[in-house]
Formats: sequence, structure tokens, C-alpha cells
Amino acid sequence: MYSFDKFHELVAQTIDENPFSKSPNELYEPMDYILNIGGKRIRPIIVLLGTDLFDGDIHKALKPSLAIEFLTILT
Repeated sequence: MYSFDKFHELVAQTIDENPFSKSPNELYEPMDYILNIGGKRIRPIIVLLGTDLFDGDIHKALKPSLAIEFLTILT
């Protein structure tokens, strides 16, 4: 079982390792800014907590959990 801090670390590391394509700039520049100011990133962590609770593969759930975070930035 992972801890909240470990999930936070995994989410931050995955964001850093998967930069956006940067095109179109009008879309990705605001997303980069919002993601780089930090924060708790609670939405992806909740997905990972649920995955861990039901013995799922945390590493397979990382990118889908980030998709939720990215979509909420755009809305």
C-alpha cells in the first residue's frame, strides 16, 4: 500500500517526464503554467488511491489519472 506522499511524488514525476508537444502554444502554455505552480494534485491522487485500494496497477493508472487533471485545467 502506498502513502499519499508517494502518490504525490509519482504524479509530480510523471508530469515532469511527459512534457507537452507545445503546439498550439495558446493551449499548452496555460496548462504548463498551471501544472508548474504545484498544488496538491488531489484528483490524480484519488484515482491512484482507488487503484491501489482494488489492487490495480498504479503505473498503468498514472497517465489516465493525469488526464483527469488536464481536463479540469481546460474547463
